[in-house]
Amino acid sequence: MGLRNTLFQAIVGFSIVGNTFKTADVGLEFGCCASLSSNGVVVSNTFDNVTNPIIFTTSPTNTVIQNNYI
Repeated sequence: MGLRNTLFQAIVGFSIVGNTFKTADVGLEFGCCASLSSNGVVVSNTFDNVTNPIIFTTSPTNTVIQNNYI
């Protein structure tokens, strides 16, 4: 069983850069309050053997998501 961290609140000014996610069902999931989250960066992350690298139920606004490697 994998570890799952869950945060149930809006986040402003977040940065997820240069991480490696390994052997998971879901790497990052934006949902619930993500539509209230804003001004973030999700860049240059590596998803190694991750079934669903990034899932969006709702999307954060003004957020750059690019150059992530699967």
